[in-house]
Amino acid sequence: MGLAVFTLRFAGFEIAGTSVGEEFLNLAINNHPDLILLDAKITMTNGSEAIKTLRAKPETKSFPVIFILEPGQENEVQKYLDKGGTDCIIKPIDPDQLTKAVFSSLKRTKK
Repeated sequence: MGLAVFTLRFAGFEIAGTSVGEEFLNLAINNHPDLILLDAKITMTNGSEAIKTLRAKPETKSFPVIFILEPGQENEVQKYLDKGGTDCIIKPIDPDQLTKAVFSSLKRTKK
């Protein structure tokens, strides 16, 4: 996620993150982020479990979530959207696509 972090910092966003799946929920609860960028492969047991946990907690249920998926997971995009993701991006991350997805997700949730 190094490129994602660099891209979002360059676009002016403040970033807090963890590469340890079990820590992400505490980080979300304690930091009240405007958006969560979630690597579906490494978070908890998988991205489906992660979003289920986020949506079950009152303090995190409305956070927009963009999933980062592995190449070959294109057929799973709708599954992650149906579970509550606001967008999905397939690796390798394209900086322009990421920035556009973040702004779009933030705009939809601020309405």
